[in-house]
Amino acid sequence: MNEIIKKNGILFGIIIGTVAILFQIIIYVSGEALYKNVYLGFLFTTLYWVIRIYQANKTKKELHNVITLKEVFTTLLISTSIGILISVSFNYVFYNFVATDLKPEVNKFMNLKQLDIQKMFNKGNLDEDQILNFDNFAFGTLFKGAVFSILISSIFNLILAAIFKTKTSNQY
Repeated sequence: MNEIIKKNGILFGIIIGTVAILFQIIIYVSGEALYKNVYLGFLFTTLYWVIRIYQANKTKKELHNVITLKEVFTTLLISTSIGILISVSFNYVFYNFVATDLKPEVNKFMNLKQLDIQKMFNKGNLDEDQILNFDNFAFGTLFKGAVFSILISSIFNLILAAIFKTKTSNQY
C-alpha cells in the first residue's frame, strides 16, 4: 500500500475522530438541550464532508494528480474506520462512565425518535416498552452501529472516490 494513502487515511481518521469528540464535549459543556439541535447535527455532517473532500483532494495532489478509484477509496475507508472507532469508543466511555447523569436523558430522546420513526413507517405491532427501554450506549449496540456506519460511509466513499479519481487516456 502506498505510504501517502496510509498516512492520509490515518491522519484524517484521527482528525475526524477528534472533531466528533470535540462536538460531544462542546454539547455536554454548553448544555444538555444541544444534543437535540438539528442544526448542530447538520453542521457536524457538513464539517465531516468538508474534511473528507479536503482529504481526497490532498491525497490526489500528493500523488501528483494521478490517483485511481481504489487509492482514493482506500484512504477514505481507512479514515472513516478510524474516525468512527475513535468516536464510538469515546461515546461508550463518556456515556457509561463520565456523563452517567446525562445518559438516561439522551437515551430516552433517542428511543422516542426511534419510536416516532417506526410509527411513521407503520411497522405494525410495536413493542413500545422494548423500544423505550433499549440501551443505545451498550457496547454491542455501539459496535453494531459502528459497523453499520462504516458500511453506509463506504457507499459515499465510493461516490467521492469516483469524483476524485484520475481519468485515464482510454476513458476520454
